[in-house]
Amino acid sequence: MMFKVLIVDDEPITRQGLVMLIPWESYGFEVVGTAANGNEAIEKYSSLSPNLMIIDIRMPGMSGIELIERIRENDSSVQLLILSGHAEFEYAKKAISNNVKGYLLKPVDEDELIRYLQDINAKLVEALEYKVKEDEEDKERIIHLALE
Repeated sequence: MMFKVLIVDDEPITRQGLVMLIPWESYGFEVVGTAANGNEAIEKYSSLSPNLMIIDIRMPGMSGIELIERIRENDSSVQLLILSGHAEFEYAKKAISNNVKGYLLKPVDEDELIRYLQDINAKLVEALEYKVKEDEEDKERIIHLALE
């Protein structure tokens, strides 16, 4: 099972670098798209339904935090990692309040990103297994009720 990743950053070099830097498939992910700004990210998020979004905090127009807040209005399950050129506590605090899984400083440390990917993959697999188990239990309940 491959989980889908959407990379959002206004710098083309960062977007391409992230796509090339990590052997995504080795960690159970595939990059299904990139976006250069918040509006493009929302469009691609809607059409691609990513499991993980890696979002730059500072972008012209809609900031990364605003983008995250917009996504969180409708989706509490997508995993989020923040990219930032700044170690700013206010950003980190806001990110944590939006259930962000991690905060990566630029330039991205490959090993740190890989650790996040391994952790997120485990959480996504666990959530999937839980959903399958829940669906099975629902079917059993329905069959049991039908037989009463």
